[in-house]
Amino acid sequence: MTEIKKFGIDIGGHTLTIAEVVEFPEPHIVNKKTIATPSPRTPETLVDSLSLLVQEYVHDYEDCSVGIAVPGALDKSKKYCYLTNFGNIRCNLQELLTVELAKHNILANVKAENDANAVAIGEKVAGQAKDLQDFICVTLGTGIGGGIFSNNHLITGAHGLAGELGHIFLKNEKESCACGGKGHLEAFVGAYTVENEAKNAGVADSFKELWAKRNTSENARHITTKFINRLASAFATYIAILDPEAIFLYGGISKSVGIVQEITSELKPLLSTAQKMHCKIIVSKLEENAAIYGVALGL
Repeated sequence: MTEIKKFGIDIGGHTLTIAEVVEFPEPHIVNKKTIATPSPRTPETLVDSLSLLVQEYVHDYEDCSVGIAVPGALDKSKKYCYLTNFGNIRCNLQELLTVELAKHNILANVKAENDANAVAIGEKVAGQAKDLQDFICVTLGTGIGGGIFSNNHLITGAHGLAGELGHIFLKNEKESCACGGKGHLEAFVGAYTVENEAKNAGVADSFKELWAKRNTSENARHITTKFINRLASAFATYIAILDPEAIFLYGGISKSVGIVQEITSELKPLLSTAQKMHCKIIVSKLEENAAIYGVALGL
């Protein structure tokens, strides 16, 4: 019996990435392709682009499974999603793509998951969390995403909105957040915000440059210290509520040399004596493929 091909698709801010994922002997990617996000950004153009990508890998009347990592919330049933990068349009992306692929004689089982949750699932099925039951995944990029496993289950909440780790409130800070709220962590530690602050201060044009200057420039150190302090405060809150075995980091910022040590140093004084014993921050080895593994193998 021929094994059904499994694909993961990651809908990014500027790109769409598809990959065929094989489970044995260890999960690995055998084919991968990235294209630009379609314009104009509508559900119709998105479905057309996704369909064309799948058609490059699947023949007529061939069964396959397709998992989609969506940059936005899904309802509790995982049926409807809100496409953040497409004007927060609510649609049943799974059904639309299934119907479109059927027009081309492709029989696909299509499922979707929030991209941050997909990252956590990916770490569980293909990463360093295979043997963990309680862990947190935090993506440090333009925004701050998150996924939570507790007691070996992905936490989704009553309305499918749990795990929004970038949207916890920071005390006494009321800056507007892109989500429509105020004072959220993402509004202060997202790469876009930090880089803008660095540019306005004449310090650096990118987070990478800013981080490299933190020990030689007073302004750079001031900006990065605020960044680390805010992250540490958020992580302390996560730990107090969830008691994770580990916190996994993703995104370009997580690759900054020494960032885990600096977060840990600032974090530990905020924790109880018992919590200090279990504080563990790990940079994921799956990098940008985490969500693809999650939706291809974990849904």
